[in-house]
Amino acid sequence: MLGEVRPYDEEFIDNYELFFRYAAPDNRWSANGNVFYFDWQDQQVPFTPENGFAGLDEFIANAGSSSVYGLEVELDIRVTDTLEVFGALGISETEFDEFIIDGQDLSGDAFPGSPNWNAALGFSYNGANGVFASGTYTYVDETYSELGAQDFTAISDRNLLSGKFGYRRDHWSVYVFGENLLDEDYELGLFDRRQIGAAGPLGSVADPLTFGAGIDVNW
Repeated sequence: MLGEVRPYDEEFIDNYELFFRYAAPDNRWSANGNVFYFDWQDQQVPFTPENGFAGLDEFIANAGSSSVYGLEVELDIRVTDTLEVFGALGISETEFDEFIIDGQDLSGDAFPGSPNWNAALGFSYNGANGVFASGTYTYVDETYSELGAQDFTAISDRNLLSGKFGYRRDHWSVYVFGENLLDEDYELGLFDRRQIGAAGPLGSVADPLTFGAGIDVNW
């Protein structure tokens, strides 16, 4: 570890947002949405300095200026008394407008860990006979983990599907479930550790395709 301490300044942000909320009189459907813009000055950004050890030597730098804009939309529809479907969409653009760190100009780069697109679609069923089921599909766009190493710490996009099916009575339920049903391989986070001789990035990956079963008892 470097054993250094680096000071940093406070940050300021102007947040502009337009939003709407609507619920149908019969409660059969609802919609929410917002459009936003953030104007950031001296944004506090964590980073690993040159010759530092990722995950241990983490400092804070102030970006001269940066911005975020986008939109979010959610829709919930109660198709019947037992079936509900929902969807959500998020779009955002992030950018360091002015950012020089340790002599490296990152102006024009997106924020780390900030995908441009994300979406979700799902359903929930609760039958009068005790049968229940649910499923969710989500998509998350590609991004990266570490400043100054976008290509080396790139995180791939992902398509995820999960589901659950079971039977419920007054005080108990049994069910089966599945996670990552499309068996997607994707990274949760990566670190550039070439300075310690690593041939590639180090980090963590998501859980693989998983099945399970359970019993819940309430009293």
